[in-house]
Amino acid sequence: MDLTLLIFLSVYVAMGFGKLPGFKIDRTGSALVGALAMLSIGSISSHLSVA
Repeated sequence: MDLTLLIFLSVYVAMGFGKLPGFKIDRTGSALVGALAMLSIGSISSHLSVA
């Protein structure tokens, strides 16, 4: 849970600044990196459920 929160807050800060300080990555890139990080630690799943 702590790592998930850290990733979320990092992406949130990157969205607020428009890019991550010290990195050449914009809002879209930070969202993609955050999503990949969440997938890699297992916070979210890539499986789709059909109702």
